[in-house]
Amino acid sequence: MKKMVRSTLLIGFLIGLLMLFPSMVLADSGPTIIQPNGGETLYIGEEYTLLYEGYQTANFDVTLYSSVEGEFSINLGTATGGSFTFTVPDIVSSTARIRISGIVGSTTGAWGMIFPVFGSDSSDADFNIMHKGLIIQPIDPIIVIPFATAPTNLEIASSEIGSVNLSWTDNASSEAGFKIYRRSASSLFWVEIDTVGANVTTYSDNDALVFGATYYYRVAAYNIFGTSTYTNEVFHTVPELVVLPEPDPDPDPDPTPDPVTIRLQIGQMTHTVNGVVKNMDVAPVIIEGRTLLPVRYIAEPLGAGIGWVGGTESKASVSLGGTYLEMWIGNQMARINGIPTPIDAYNSNVAPLTLPPGRTMLPLRFIAEALGCEVNWNAIDQSVEVIYPAP
Repeated sequence: MKKMVRSTLLIGFLIGLLMLFPSMVLADSGPTIIQPNGGETLYIGEEYTLLYEGYQTANFDVTLYSSVEGEFSINLGTATGGSFTFTVPDIVSSTARIRISGIVGSTTGAWGMIFPVFGSDSSDADFNIMHKGLIIQPIDPIIVIPFATAPTNLEIASSEIGSVNLSWTDNASSEAGFKIYRRSASSLFWVEIDTVGANVTTYSDNDALVFGATYYYRVAAYNIFGTSTYTNEVFHTVPELVVLPEPDPDPDPDPTPDPVTIRLQIGQMTHTVNGVVKNMDVAPVIIEGRTLLPVRYIAEPLGAGIGWVGGTESKASVSLGGTYLEMWIGNQMARINGIPTPIDAYNSNVAPLTLPPGRTMLPLRFIAEALGCEVNWNAIDQSVEVIYPAP
């Protein structure tokens, strides 16, 4: 009996609520969305028009949302008259839907109270939102031809009077050829002096080079797309033009030569010959405990002849009276009148060498004493005195 009473009271309470608040029940009919209603594609940034039927004079809130719960929900504005145009927002989705909702009428409740009635509709299925640029169209393949790979290992292969022979390693497979560049040691500017064809790895510079001058070289590959980076730089010093007389196999006795005294100091660009100050283009240096300098600053005041053979031989020679002296770069053995002679019997590391930018440096004491001079060393001020002929 008690259960029946409780059930009767609950049913009566619910009927009373419906009479008081009829707006809690949506209208039997409402607007119907025509588009987008599922399967369409909307493009971000473009305008799109929502179409619906029914309740043309009502105002409806328009919401863009995802059928995936909690993914996104965006209020787009208010629609009326059966259509609503909006700009598609910047959000990519394959689960998008549209919902419209609003007041579609009114109803009278208990005691004559009037309450609004709501109506709504949503897209029947998902539609897509995407960037228009995401549509991938097939394109023809593009063939890319790269810049030519730079050559490497540039070197002076050999040199002769009036020419310098270069060689390098070809690393490119698409070069049209190679460009040869040169600059003198006295200039900062490179000049393209010539070109050679593809797969060529040598070049001979036969231009009018100045005797005694130093030249630098570099090479680059090129094709229709441009020029590669450069090789390493190499330099070559053109030998000074010296006429080397052949030694007389039966020389006449030489008259007593005029005495010559040469004084120079380590690191100083000036020296004196019989008290007269003269300039050098490079200062004497000490290497392996021995003084080295360009030979002409000793040979010329004595009246000696000097010569140079470049290329792979790299030989310097000095002749005075009946003495003919030969020395090779990097070789600690010399020849005096054809007889092999060590340059320094106490230090086998003493040898002629080349210092940048291409100056040949020879051991002073060995040359001077071989030519009949006396050599005196002053350790206090690091000066050298050469007296000819030796007292």
